[in-house]
This record gives sequence, structure tokens and C-alpha cells, in this order.
Amino acid sequence: MVQKEEATKSSEEAKPRLAETAMKTAWLAIFYMCIPSGYALGYVYGGVVGSHTNWRYAFVGEAILMLPFAILGFVMKPLQLKGFFHPESKKALTAVETAVEEVQGTDTYGISNGKDASYSMKKDVRNSTLQKSSKSKVASNIKNEISRFLNDMKMLLVDKVYVVNVLGYIAYNFVIGAYSYWGPKAGYNIYHMNDADTIFGGITIMSGILGTLAGGFLLDYMTNTISNAFKLLSAVTLIGGAFCFGAFCFQNMYVFLALFAIGEILVFATQGPVNYICLHCVKPSMRPLSMAISTVSIHLFGDVPSAPLVGVLQDAINNWRKTALILTAVFFPSALIWFIGIFLHSVDRFNEESEHQITTKTDRYLSFSFPTCFTYQGYIAYNFVIGAYSYWGPKAGYNIYHMNDADTIFGGITIMSGILGTLAGGFLLDYMTNTISNAFKLLSAVTLIGGAFCFGAFCFQNMYVFLALFAIGEILVFATQGPVNYICLHCVKPSMRPLSMAISTVSIHLFGDVPSAPLVGVLQDAINNWRKTALILTAVFFPSALIWFIGIFLHSVDRFNEESEHQITTKTDRSSTTPLLEGKKMETIESVAEP
Repeated sequence: MVQKEEATKSSEEAKPRLAETAMKTAWLAIFYMCIPSGYALGYVYGGVVGSHTNWRYAFVGEAILMLPFAILGFVMKPLQLKGFFHPESKKALTAVETAVEEVQGTDTYGISNGKDASYSMKKDVRNSTLQKSSKSKVASNIKNEISRFLNDMKMLLVDKVYVVNVLGYIAYNFVIGAYSYWGPKAGYNIYHMNDADTIFGGITIMSGILGTLAGGFLLDYMTNTISNAFKLLSAVTLIGGAFCFGAFCFQNMYVFLALFAIGEILVFATQGPVNYICLHCVKPSMRPLSMAISTVSIHLFGDVPSAPLVGVLQDAINNWRKTALILTAVFFPSALIWFIGIFLHSVDRFNEESEHQITTKTDRYLSFSFPTCFTYQGYIAYNFVIGAYSYWGPKAGYNIYHMNDADTIFGGITIMSGILGTLAGGFLLDYMTNTISNAFKLLSAVTLIGGAFCFGAFCFQNMYVFLALFAIGEILVFATQGPVNYICLHCVKPSMRPLSMAISTVSIHLFGDVPSAPLVGVLQDAINNWRKTALILTAVFFPSALIWFIGIFLHSVDRFNEESEHQITTKTDRSSTTPLLEGKKMETIESVAEP
């Protein structure tokens, strides 16, 4: 529906004359008004049907209502999206290409030369050749589409305006998703509402309609620009979040409902501006992908995980008011993220021509290093396990094997394994001939085998067998240190080496060992079995090995000795530059020579 709406907006034939430039966001808001209205009607519809019949009938009824729209999606005439070829022109182009191929085939093989004796044989040859050509063309088209998709994804992910907008939207949707799931239950437990579904549904319907429309018209009134959209997003989310937060602080139900309704009107005012940015910060040909990635992201990282996470939080603190306050506080980081967007340099690309959108600059595409990305991702997964081992290892050893001095035992194993494994990994890569491809081979092999030893170690009941296998496993997994940093240094230009190492270090801590310890703690609290927890944690080595295994097949270029136009000094400059230590040495000699 989102992509269909975008196509409707982009099509000059289908766009209503009333939807002038000054009213774009208002029309966008009218469309997105359907989302909160749908949420709210879901409360009421589910409550009414569930109370009178079996809850399964609610889904059956919904499926029947959706069926006409699904059929319409298949039979309606496609619309032309700005930045894409018209469907008819594509068909015509394909027909011309086919005709040309047939004529070329006829000329090449002389089917019309009048020689009846060789006609059949040449026809077979021609058909065989055309089939091969057709298969080759299909494979080439698939490869080009995949390449274009990856290139477009890269362009989206490096677009700061788009990324900031979606990150704020994820945090915002985290709250809205949990409200939609837990709202009625929280209202029933905190304020003893007799008909919580209907009350929450009614508030959401009214707030969603009023807020979404108000947000669209307000941005048009402010002059619809990306910067103004960020200003509106941060303001309404901050103030609306404050109203919702304050609502849960009151004991009186009617005060709560009044404040919560105002808060929801304000937070629903984000729908128009946030989608305005998604459509206007990218080129026309990338709008469907922009909206699709935005939609997937807000669900995958927003409302899908929020419901179970809020449930875990409630089980832990067993206080619905505190749970609701903690959840609502997530609005404030969302407002802060959108506030940052105000200061980003933004360009409205809504009316850019299509020829500038489908292709990108070659140098920008080449600067995207797949080996670097796969190195980071594998290293993050690897460090996730190592970080949790360092924090929870002794405690797990004490609980599983009743070690009297678990800290000393684990510390000793880690010291010896770390020294031996790290040195062995470096020497082994040199012995194999140090290339990026060989580094990936070594990384995937030692991580897979080492992970298998560590995993097997936790399966044994005997402590000494565990220690022997675990020590071997750690020697192998520590052999990754040399190869992984070799790739980080050799797959980028010299001028980018410091940044490459910095991003690697930040990434493995930010997404690896920092979150791993608390997450493993949560897992242990949930299953209350240290052996199973250790096995689940150790199994993360295998995705790490798989990621590095994929790196073997990537095209890689060793750029370690490559000259860079961004370096401060060139070859000529370097020849006339005195090294720092040599300069110190000369100063010392001169000072000694002076009387």
C-alpha cells in the first residue's frame, strides 16, 4: 500500500490537481491517517467479535474484507512511477530487441539462402544458439538487478538524512507498537477500566485522525522542507511524549485519558512529516525502495520486538505504571534523533530527473568495500562470544563444573591460549602467503573448528575434559586476531587505514562485547541453565565463521601500497621531508658540536 501510494503521488496522470506543491504533505497525511485508524478499529473490532464469538472469526472476517483489495492489486492498470520507464515502452523495447536478434540470427546462419538441404541443420543450430543467448541474457539481467539493488541500498545507508529519519521512526514505532499491544491491558490494571479495548480504540481513532491530518497541514503551513519536517518531528514527539508520560503519573482515570489523548494527537502528527522526508531525501527511482526499507525497519526493529520486550520488563518489575513510564520515555530519544536531523545538510530530490538516479558514480561504487563489511560483521559476532566469555566464563565454570578457583583457571587458559593462538594465526597466514582471500580462509577455518571445540567442551560433564577441549578451542579462535586486522589494513587505501581500524574497534565493542554480557544475563535468567546458556552463546561462533567464509568469494584488491590522492604528502613531498626521529637526531648532533 505504501509503494502504491507513492506511485500515485509520483504519477502526473493520476495525481489530483488539488495536490499542488503546497499541499503535498497534507495529502500524504490523509493517506497515513489510515494506519492509526486501522490500529484503533482493530481494538474495537477485536473486542466486539471476540466477546460475542470465537476470536478466530475476527481473522476470518478480516481476510474476507481484504480479498477485494488483493484482487484489485492484480487486475488494476499499473501506474507510471517517476524515474522509471513506462511499462508500454519496456514492452516495445523488448519487442524491438527480439526482432533484431531474430534478424541477426537469420542473417548469420543463412536460413533464407535457398539451400533446402542444409535448412534443417542450420535451423537447429540457430535455435540452440538463441536458447543459450536467452539464458545468458536472463542471468545477466538478474546479476544487474542484484547489483543495482545493492548499490541503491548502499546509497540509502550512507544518506545521513534518511538514516536519521528512519532511526527516529524506529524508536517512535517501538512505543506505538507496544501501546497497541499492551495499552488496553495496562489501562485495565492501572485504572481498572471495564472496557479498556473500546476506550483505547476510541482515543486512538480520534487522536490518529486529528493528529495525522494536523501534522500534514502544519508542515505545509510551515513550508514543506526537509529541515522543517525534522523541526516538526522533534517538537511534536517531545511535547507529545511529555503529555503521555505525565498521563501515566496521575491516579485519576479521567485526567489520564485527557492528557493521553492530547499526547497521542501530538505524536501522531509525525506521520506526514516522517514519510515526507523518506520520499524527498532520495531520487525518484529510489522512492519505492526508500519506503520499503523504512517500513521493514520500523517493524523489524520497532513494533515487532517492542511487545515481547515490554512483556519481559513487566514480568521483571511487576508494575504496570512503571512499565508504561519506561516505555513512554523512549519517545524522548526519538525526538532527540529527529532534532539532530535539523542540522544535517539536506537536498530535496523529489523532482530530480531519472537519468541521474538509476546509475551512480563509478568511484563512489568502488569505494564501497565488501571485504571490509564482511570483516566487521564476522568480527562483531566473534567478539560477541569473547566478550561474554570474559564476563560470564568464571561464573558459568563455577556453576557447571564447581570450580573452586574459576577466575584463576579461566584467566590462565585465556592468557596461554591468547598468546599461542594470536602468534600462531599471524605466522600461519604468512606461511599461507598473506592475501586477503587467504586471510578469510584462515578466519573461517579456525573459527569454525575452534567454535566446535568450545561447543563440545561444554557438552562434557568431566571438568578436565572440558578444560582440555576449551583450551584447544580458544587457541584456535584467538588465531583470528592477525588475519582479521590484516584485512582491515589491506583492503582500504593507505589514507583510510586509521579510519578502518577505528570503525572496526568501535563496531566490535558497540555491537559485540558491550551488549553481549547483559544479553547473556537475560538469557540465563530466562532459561536458568548455565550449560544451555554457554552452548547457545558458543554457537554464535558458527555464524561468524559463515560470514568470513563468504568473504573468500568476494573480489578483493590489496591496497596496502596504493598511493592515495587524499594523502597529505606525495612521493615528491616525501623525498624532501625529514623524518621526525632523524630531525631529533640532527638536533642532538648539532647541540653536541657547539662549543
